[in-house]
Amino acid sequence: MSQPTQYNTQPQQPLHMPVNAPVPTKPKSKRKWLLPVLVAVALLFGFGIGSVSNPAPPPVETIKEIEKPVRVEVPVVPPECAEAFTHAETAFSSAGRTSDIFKDAIDAVYQRDVPAIEAQTVKIKAENEVVTGVAPKYVAAKTACLAG
Repeated sequence: MSQPTQYNTQPQQPLHMPVNAPVPTKPKSKRKWLLPVLVAVALLFGFGIGSVSNPAPPPVETIKEIEKPVRVEVPVVPPECAEAFTHAETAFSSAGRTSDIFKDAIDAVYQRDVPAIEAQTVKIKAENEVVTGVAPKYVAAKTACLAG
């Protein structure tokens, strides 16, 4: 086992300091005029450098040009092409929803939840019917767009 800590219990003698000890003072400076002169010289020197290093910029001539408005023809999308874009958007949106349904279907298979699997299958078939229905319309509109 470890030994107990021992403390010194003997009284210590007090410190003796002289009561009226003189406080050392700095000798007074004989050059009181030096600090204001140095400050004034530094200010003048800084002002001189600033005015020499940053001269006034030369005058700049400004020329104002007036432009006439230019008429630009904006191309117009033919209606056949707009229809093809609409059908393509419908098909891509359906494909995005189908990928979300596949995620839920995979989770249902992992959990062996047969009713959820059947529900996801019904949703996938519905999205497949959307794509199947829009595909011929898209092909016809695309053909008309490319022909026109």
